[in-house]
Amino acid sequence: MLLAPAPPPAAQPPLPDELLEDIFLRLDAAEDLARAAVSCASFRRIVSARGFLRRFRSLHPPPVLGFLDCSHSGTEFYQAQPPRKSAPAARAFAQAADFTFSFLANPSRWRVRDTRDGRVLLARTAASFDVFDEFVVYDPLHRRHFKIPPIPGDLTAFTAAAGNRSYETYFEPFLAPAGREEEESSLRVFCNVMSKTKIVTFVFSLVTGMWQTVASFSIGIHEWKRYGFPIFTWRHCAHGCFYWTDYCMKVMLVLDTLEMKFSLVDLPPESKGKDKSIVEVAEGRLGLLILDDFKFYLYSKAWRSNGAGAEEWRHDNVIPLPDRYWSISIYGAAEGCVLVRGIPQDQYNSWKSTEKKPDAQYFTLEVKALLFERLCVLKFETCPDYLYASFPPPLSPPSI
Repeated sequence: MLLAPAPPPAAQPPLPDELLEDIFLRLDAAEDLARAAVSCASFRRIVSARGFLRRFRSLHPPPVLGFLDCSHSGTEFYQAQPPRKSAPAARAFAQAADFTFSFLANPSRWRVRDTRDGRVLLARTAASFDVFDEFVVYDPLHRRHFKIPPIPGDLTAFTAAAGNRSYETYFEPFLAPAGREEEESSLRVFCNVMSKTKIVTFVFSLVTGMWQTVASFSIGIHEWKRYGFPIFTWRHCAHGCFYWTDYCMKVMLVLDTLEMKFSLVDLPPESKGKDKSIVEVAEGRLGLLILDDFKFYLYSKAWRSNGAGAEEWRHDNVIPLPDRYWSISIYGAAEGCVLVRGIPQDQYNSWKSTEKKPDAQYFTLEVKALLFERLCVLKFETCPDYLYASFPPPLSPPSI
């Protein structure tokens, strides 16, 4: 008597969406989540839901995909190279994004002024000094843009009232960090209008559709007066506040974006004359990285809502860097990573005898994890202006 074939094993019931979400949230990196999303239609449905993306972004910073070189010949995006983990995501982003700004009538007249949260802020300097810059916020991945109306003349009348000539007024536009609830509606653009005696900060909000004066700072009695013009070398963002540092100064200017108030914060004496970067560090503290003699010196202090606090800077750590380089410099930061450029010593020695220019090797230092990782190797002439961090497709819905 022949036995009937055994019935096929019962199909396993699908995992509930809630359990899959918890599993996906535990993935280490956005690149792993992106690979899961393209492997299965049901996975992609869960991963692309805005509620899930907000939860994931609150737990994981976006990966560094490369940097922008904004030379006079145009804007170039240089992507992360293997073996960096974000290299596949960077390659997919580079293929999909448009940095030619082809939607503009005359792209060569526009300059990139800031990048943040997958957005790029562009500005066009008017032919007349009496006409203020035009601004556009652009999403290069989804090729969407939003034109910001000009700052009304009555808001900037202080420059004429103070006796400042138009060519002595400097505009510094920059993007506010996106809110985590609704990224599109949280679009805000700041613009510092700076003269020899005063800084006035304006903010444009997509919610109100208007520019407003939000803060001011008189600089005539401060150290910047002796430089003749208040153009700060570096702008940093940490804990939602902005910080301006200068190579030679012992203080930094802080803008608290919650209270909309400026303040001055002393820096450690060791920071004067050194490359430096303001970063977020563990336990919600404010960090200061100082580059000196092929080492990073990490300082920190308690961070409060006003971006400063009375606590003195505490020396936390010394991070040695490879000693095989002729020079090492800081070139900005984004999403907890500091961009570092190094020129190899052996190539520099060869350059002196053969006139063959050395490579520029770029690295990132992930401050909280103290992870030093190569980003890419490029020609000597490259000059990074903005470190670019963003979630890769399909984890990056339109930001405008």
